[in-house]
Amino acid sequence: MSLAAPAIPDYLLSREQARRNERVVQLAALLIGAVAIALAGWLLPGLNSERKARGFVIDPDTIKGLPPEVILARQTGALRGYLIVRLSERSTRFKEQGKSYDAAQTASWICRLLPNFPAVWSHHAWDQAYNISVQRYSPEERWKWVSNGIRLLRDEGIPYNPKAIKLYKELAWLYYHKIGDRLDDHHLFYKRELAVEMERVLGPPPTALSADDVLAAFKPIADAPGDVESLVQQDPQVQQLVEQLRALDLRPDKVLLEFVARNLRTQLQLSSLLKEPPQNAAEQLRQKRIALLTDEQLRPAVDRLLACVRSKVLREEFKLDPNRMYECMEEFGPFDWRSPFAIGLYWSWLGDIVTVGHIRTSNDANDSMNTVRNIFFCLGNLVQQGKLVLEPNWERPNASALDPMPDLRYVDRLHRAFLEYGEAQFKDDPEFRPNTAGPNYKAGHVNFIESAIALLYLSGESGNIAKAEEYLDYLRKFNPEPDGRTIQSRYMVPLKEFVMKDLLTRLDTYKMALPAIGNTLGLAIVLAGQDQVAEATARVKTAGEMWEYYMKDLKSDRIDRRKMDPLPYLYADAAKAFLSADGVDIIYQVRAWEKLQRPLAEALPEWEGPTTQQIIYDDLRDYFVARCEAHDPPLDVSKAFPEPAGMDDYRQNPIQRAKTMDEDVSEGERDFTP
Repeated sequence: MSLAAPAIPDYLLSREQARRNERVVQLAALLIGAVAIALAGWLLPGLNSERKARGFVIDPDTIKGLPPEVILARQTGALRGYLIVRLSERSTRFKEQGKSYDAAQTASWICRLLPNFPAVWSHHAWDQAYNISVQRYSPEERWKWVSNGIRLLRDEGIPYNPKAIKLYKELAWLYYHKIGDRLDDHHLFYKRELAVEMERVLGPPPTALSADDVLAAFKPIADAPGDVESLVQQDPQVQQLVEQLRALDLRPDKVLLEFVARNLRTQLQLSSLLKEPPQNAAEQLRQKRIALLTDEQLRPAVDRLLACVRSKVLREEFKLDPNRMYECMEEFGPFDWRSPFAIGLYWSWLGDIVTVGHIRTSNDANDSMNTVRNIFFCLGNLVQQGKLVLEPNWERPNASALDPMPDLRYVDRLHRAFLEYGEAQFKDDPEFRPNTAGPNYKAGHVNFIESAIALLYLSGESGNIAKAEEYLDYLRKFNPEPDGRTIQSRYMVPLKEFVMKDLLTRLDTYKMALPAIGNTLGLAIVLAGQDQVAEATARVKTAGEMWEYYMKDLKSDRIDRRKMDPLPYLYADAAKAFLSADGVDIIYQVRAWEKLQRPLAEALPEWEGPTTQQIIYDDLRDYFVARCEAHDPPLDVSKAFPEPAGMDDYRQNPIQRAKTMDEDVSEGERDFTP
């Protein structure tokens, strides 16, 4: 009799079944895990490439030679994300508490933890230049924070991300908008600081008559070696010069550059007009240095040494490549590098060049388009204010006298830039039309041409007037009515009417015409004082046209109160106003006094009356004496404002001015329609 096997309890069977199922699940999980790992490995190269392209990882190819703290950031692994979050919170808290320096230091660490992430650099640079700067009260403090934002991008962000178009756009925008534009209350202080800073390095601008002259003056800097010691070893003449300079306590570095900038300016300086020139050891040393640096036999060696030192400082301190600067001038024009618009254009142009082939996302494409826009903005402002007249205050740069003036040499280049960049950006756009700036740039292009036509015509120079006619003809052809065929009616007028239309409507009455003519003559006097005699003469001629327009129906009028004095007397009134204005730096008045007669003589060669200086000298002499005595140190009035020749004869027969206009008597309405 056999015994039956005992029945296995159900709970044991269930447990065994669970074990089998668990093994199946484990095997399935292992299999899925293996597949997932294999797939992850397959996807990893693409993901790493994308992370590298977007700046989420530190690129070993660009980190070589960078500071240790940046290299250390690579070793933090996953901890880096946590640190970034905590530091961002800390930076925000510091800003809310007004602890700007702590916030800036924290931002610096965030940037070093993400050195290849361009958005981090642009955000914190903007924060310092715009948000933190406006929390400061003094212009010196504000300039410090604007400079901090520039250095963050220029000295660190771009070197870590040389192909990031966003950073070039942001840096160019800081120069164009924060410094160059007028929205900040202290924009004039920034402009002066930058102008003096650049003149310390490049010295006073060369006396140049053409764009080629400016390029030729800069070429030695572009060609110079970046190492002064190498130049000294290779050039015996420079070596001898350096030894002589060191004997006079001048080192071949920024100290030498600043001495040259301070003491070797070509324009008339107040130091030559002092009532009692200093006679001390410091002045004797200064004169010895000047004599050495202006020795004609040493001139070639001095030029080579200065070019080398300037090249070195530009590269190391300002991150400006002199070779690129020269190429940029060849492309766009003879820059005055003291202008924020020149430097802003440089960074926009450079960014557009070096990032070709690295525009990968839609954001990059937008940044690329706006980088090109910066080129237009900067060129447009160079047309309006590209010539700088600077009288530096070396101890307080933001108290310097700085006057920007139009520079029409950039008109053609800006027009060409609109056409070239417009085609490059929008040639595949169905709305693009040849010989235009493309759909996105068209409005800006047309506005520029219309304003340029006025500037060219009012300059009075025959070549510029011919250019103005060409640009008006361009508008007739390429800016038609919306139907695309009909010429706009406002362009179907002669050039003079197109330019003078608004101006002539303001010449209908004495009260309107006199200040319009006076302002034009006042600008002529300012230009004359800045050695821009040709431009000054053109303004006198324009004022003459305005005078003729107003007087054309009055020459036979018996009512003297409606007549104006002859133009030379109005010019004398404008000169008197400028030369007695307390808000004008005295050096400008001294230079204007010296050049005062030339624009009038060239514009009105038939004038045989007294000179402008003769007409106004006696009225202003007491003011001249007081102004020169009040200057620190006092100036010799006989040198600054010498008495004009022929004053004794003039005093015997002074001019008889026309009767003053009675402001209370109405003229009635007059029709001056051409």
